[in-house]
Amino acid sequence: MAQTGRNEPCPCGSGKKYKKCCLEQEQATPRNTAAGVSAELQQAMGGHEFNSLEEAQAFADNFMGQRNQKPSDDFHGLSPEQMHHVLNFPLTSPHLVNFQEKLESLPNAPILSLLTLLVEAIGEKA
Repeated sequence: MAQTGRNEPCPCGSGKKYKKCCLEQEQATPRNTAAGVSAELQQAMGGHEFNSLEEAQAFADNFMGQRNQKPSDDFHGLSPEQMHHVLNFPLTSPHLVNFQEKLESLPNAPILSLLTLLVEAIGEKA
């Protein structure tokens, strides 16, 4: 998703520059904070009339359910619901994470160098 530049027209269609319109609001209430999610829910509920608290709660539950199933850049394309499963049920979520069976090249990590030296030292004594 391409980011809108500060001096470009605002994507909301107001005709103002982005920095003088929605950028200030987005910076004031970041999207993935409780305040940001609350603001999204309030905006979604804005055009609806509810006859009861239960009806409003059902709307909010549906909104949050749909929101939690959308992929998130914060989770590298996983949805919040999928990330919850990876973190809380890692052994029952193998379909969410893919690992290559064969590496094209060995990763360059200091711990691997130390491990290689350790294995070689043990191998010499055996």
